Amino acid sequence: MDKEEDDEGFHPEAARLVRNKRKIMRIFTVPPTAEAPSEPNFYDNMKKIRLRQQLEMYSIARKYDQQPPQKQTDSVQLSME
Repeated sequence: MDKEEDDEGFHPEAARLVRNKRKIMRIFTVPPTAEAPSEPNFYDNMKKIRLRQQLEMYSIARKYDQQPPQKQTDSVQLSME
């Protein structure tokens, strides 16, 4: 048995990691503050903006698809010299 291990064979470094993990988890489980309601609102707004952009692009694409093919009036002639 190693000198650093305690009687149960549990390494002190592992115990320290478990304590650190608990501290970290406590940070993430802190009750929400007064600012928290603004965050979902922000993300909801972003979703709505993105959806509106997608609908606009879809609308533009549909208009483009429904147009009759345009005749090319300009032409370019290339010659090799």
